[in-house]
Amino acid sequence: MWAQKEKGHQVIMMWPGKMNLTGHFVRFKRSKNTQKINHEPVTFESIEMINPLPVPLDEGILEVDKFMEPCENPEAFTELLRRLDPDVIHVHTFQGLYPELLIAAKELGIRTVFTTHDYFGICPKITLFRDGDVCNGDCGKCAGCNKDALSMNQIKILQSSQYRKLKDSALMKKLRKNHRDDFYEEDAKLIEEEEDTEKRFEKEDLSDEIYEALRDFYRQFFKFIDVVHFNSSVTRDVFRRYLPQEVKGKIINISNSAIQDKRKLRGYGGKLRIVYPAAARESKGFFMLKEALDELWAEGVRDFELDVYSEPRNVSGYMKVMGAYSAGDLDIIYEHADLLVAPSLWYETYGFTVLEALCYAVPSLVTTRVGAKDLLKEGHLGMVIQPTKEDLKQAVLYIIKNRDILEVYNKRIYREFNFRDVRNSFDEVEKLYR
Repeated sequence: MWAQKEKGHQVIMMWPGKMNLTGHFVRFKRSKNTQKINHEPVTFESIEMINPLPVPLDEGILEVDKFMEPCENPEAFTELLRRLDPDVIHVHTFQGLYPELLIAAKELGIRTVFTTHDYFGICPKITLFRDGDVCNGDCGKCAGCNKDALSMNQIKILQSSQYRKLKDSALMKKLRKNHRDDFYEEDAKLIEEEEDTEKRFEKEDLSDEIYEALRDFYRQFFKFIDVVHFNSSVTRDVFRRYLPQEVKGKIINISNSAIQDKRKLRGYGGKLRIVYPAAARESKGFFMLKEALDELWAEGVRDFELDVYSEPRNVSGYMKVMGAYSAGDLDIIYEHADLLVAPSLWYETYGFTVLEALCYAVPSLVTTRVGAKDLLKEGHLGMVIQPTKEDLKQAVLYIIKNRDILEVYNKRIYREFNFRDVRNSFDEVEKLYR
């Protein structure tokens, strides 16, 4: 939005807000929202949609019918759009969104663009990942995946104005962290509990048919989208398995305002310093990475260390736990880094970590499921491997024994990488608005 505003666009941000306990008509509350971008305050006009559809985040969907309820006053969207008279509606998520907004836009001749940040609409848990691997899209497994989803009462609390006031408090942050740790630990137990879950869901009438209906509900949204902005070839390939063939789209790899070009030529000696700047989750490939490096360590290959920028529960001797990081920490992270590793097992839509590493001319080792592999130009600017433990282990071992490959990548990145800042990225996105 910052790049849009800098180019003189009038930007209005609409977001799903509170859900009233009584009365379910959609209303809109306009206000001003100020954020600091590059240490400068930037003010946007903000519209809270009151009584949107529920927002499940990535916790899954349990009360499926609540997510497909029609808007009781669809004319509210037509009236709003006539008042605002926008040239373009750019949708960044379908969470909380009524299709009636897109239908009104189509009827009024307003262009619509959708960016594929995740897989919500195809997968209720947004990742298409289950049982330690990517899901084949079979809705018959959805009931098991969504068994611990938030209740409607919990969702209403999270969308309430009271929660917004308290969410940044130390207590709420601690409660959220504990919940998320348990959430991902429960995901790992999914296979063991699947049989009991299926029996329970038979009683509750949550069959594969209702999750198929949910997917069809969101699939209809694309009838009213003019063009899809795929943020990587990975998302394009995944979405096109489920979307109508006539949907138009273009791949545009994006940037953000915090990323700057700080490339330099590097030397490589001493221990191989590997950087893992992601959450310690199975879908992110952390446990696969740990197993691969544990095996190397046990085999006597110990000329490496791993900086982990999250808080894993089980730490190996070669790890340095650095905790979560922010954009202001990038100089410190990459000053002495030799290699970024992104071993994702899920179809990672994009993410900025590979771009961050490239902007410091730090080589990357990624799996074929990482959307940002597009930036590596088919392995010319970094190493792209299959998402298996053995491939990961052998790749790290090869790099340890052949440090000159890092020099090759570093020089190529320094000389050839075409860095595009957030302004350049938006120039490409802006073409979709026409």
